[in-house]
Amino acid sequence: FHDLARDESPLATDADWRALTEAVDAAYDGFTTRLNQLYPLSAVEVRVCLLLKIDLGPSQISALTARTKQAVHSLRKRLYKKIFGKEGRAEDLDEFIRKF
Repeated sequence: FHDLARDESPLATDADWRALTEAVDAAYDGFTTRLNQLYPLSAVEVRVCLLLKIDLGPSQISALTARTKQAVHSLRKRLYKKIFGKEGRAEDLDEFIRKF
């Protein structure tokens, strides 16, 4: 995914996303399961969290999820509110995900 993010038009397949999920779950003690226990997430929300977990930035996430940078920023803020029940910055979600 780090290599894909450098491409002009990154196209991740469903198999790529499955492989990323499996790798992150193996490395971080069932990351996606634990995350979904906090709050049920959509597929794109999980993908954004996976990309944050592997330390990709907003521009890279934007390219890999085919969303604008602003849409990714808004999604991160909304996701923080969903999980914690209070307003927060997009960067607050980033910090939480990296430590989770």
